[in-house]
Order: sequence, then C-alpha cells, then structure tokens
Amino acid sequence: MVSTNIGLTPMTLDTRFNQLLSEIEYRNSRYPYGNVDTQISTIKANVNELANDPYRLNIYKENLLPHLEILSHRLKRLVA
Repeated sequence: MVSTNIGLTPMTLDTRFNQLLSEIEYRNSRYPYGNVDTQISTIKANVNELANDPYRLNIYKENLLPHLEILSHRLKRLVA
C-alpha cells in the first residue's frame, strides 16, 4: 500500500502509479513541460517490457513513484 501526498487515501502501488501517470499525461497534453513527453514514452515502454516479470515490474513502479509524485506536483504548479 502507498498513500497520497497528504496520506488520507491508502491505495495499491499499481493504482497510485497509474493515477499519477494519467494525471501527468493529461496535464502535459494541455501545458507541455520540458521533456515530459519523452519521460512518459520511456516509462510506458519500460512497463511494457516488464509486463511478463511482475516482480521486476513492481520494483520498477515502486522506485519510480517518488519521481512521478514530484513531476505531478511540478505540473500542477505550472498550471496554477
């Protein structure tokens, strides 16, 4: 289980990872920022490559989650 920034809603790693990735894609489509397109493409390619290895996929998502949290926060601030 992971929790959101303010710790109110516990959710699974997969759910939070997918939620953040979707939010980042949406915000970046409206307000392009830096190399976010490249990052999204790379993340999706890596997830597809690791789809057959759930253990490594879980580790990848777990390690990438802090980066996605920061990136999501930056994109929120860019829009605000």
